[in-house]
Amino acid sequence: MGRQDASVTIKVWDAPVRLFHWLLLALVAVSVSTGYIGGNVMRWHVWSGCAILGLLFFRLLWGFAGSTTARFAHFVRGPRAALGYARGLLARAPSHTPGHNPLGGWMVLLLLASAALQAGTGLFSNDDIATEGPLGLAARRYCVAEGIPFTTSFHTRLPEYVTLRSRLHAEWTYAALRRFPRPARRTMVPTDGIRSELARRGFTNLALWSHGVDIDAFRPQPKRELPDPRPILLYVGRIAVEKNLTAFLDLDCAGTKYVVGDGPLLPAVRRRYPEARFLGVRTGADLARLYADADVLVFPSLTDTFGNVLLEALACGVPVAAYPVIGPRDVLGTAPVGCLDADLARAVRGALLAEPSACRAFAEQRSWRQSAEQFLGNLVTLDRWQSLIPLVAA
Repeated sequence: MGRQDASVTIKVWDAPVRLFHWLLLALVAVSVSTGYIGGNVMRWHVWSGCAILGLLFFRLLWGFAGSTTARFAHFVRGPRAALGYARGLLARAPSHTPGHNPLGGWMVLLLLASAALQAGTGLFSNDDIATEGPLGLAARRYCVAEGIPFTTSFHTRLPEYVTLRSRLHAEWTYAALRRFPRPARRTMVPTDGIRSELARRGFTNLALWSHGVDIDAFRPQPKRELPDPRPILLYVGRIAVEKNLTAFLDLDCAGTKYVVGDGPLLPAVRRRYPEARFLGVRTGADLARLYADADVLVFPSLTDTFGNVLLEALACGVPVAAYPVIGPRDVLGTAPVGCLDADLARAVRGALLAEPSACRAFAEQRSWRQSAEQFLGNLVTLDRWQSLIPLVAA
């Protein structure tokens, strides 16, 4: 009797998993391409990141409650099985595993974790370390449970950043942020403008903690002969949508625009504004030298709570041009060290008339020592925790 070949159909993936594969591929392509393009398409970058997180959440649930072939228990084997399969690969042993082999199952978990990490950090990263992160929440929970008084601070207008990236209404984010500082004895804010705005939004126990500048590191220096036409219009900061950098780069002003910094919009703005000089990230003495060489610092942001670069430029004897909004308005006030105007080009022309000596004198009144003293004055008394002070000091 002749032997006949028998074929067996084995289901490897179900339809939802196959759909997940193709959607994930498409969304990653959208995220990568929109990240490189930047500009107005960044909101699609944000939405694709949100969609990726939603897909990953579905796959996680489907890995436990889905069909048999979709469940992690079906294709994720123990370490011993994975090592045994790896030895077989080295020995060129044939594999008859349908679907994911023992090593492939672990690669699936690694891929899901990597995609979640990339999407999560891309969506929620910003210029600062968020107090309301896991460590901050844990510390807050402990202090509330033990009756320990604590203070916190507000230094980033995160709701406005979220709105710029996703069109989510800022008030929704403020409603979530109000919960964290509610039991705090004081919430420190950098300017009177931010204090008034947060009070209007329902925040309580607000106290001022202004910023300072290292007046020894940032100081006036003789301006060097540069190959570019003056005046030198300088921007220093993150190259991201919330910084409103295009308002600076679109200015029709004489001179040369210098951009110092890095960020997700850098490739797009570099292509769109080839006449500007993009100098990358500068720090320390190199940054101080660039400040001193500039004729005016242009600060186009509409969302910053303070803007340390304002004080750094002033300490170098360089005036500031900015919009009359929270941040620049609180830092500069009516001092003759720059110009605030709704027309940024007019602000640049006005700032160029400021005296460098006045800028330096203004910055000298805002040292880090004064900022530290203000911070210490805002701290609450530990009461029954006073005995801990010698231990902390030691």
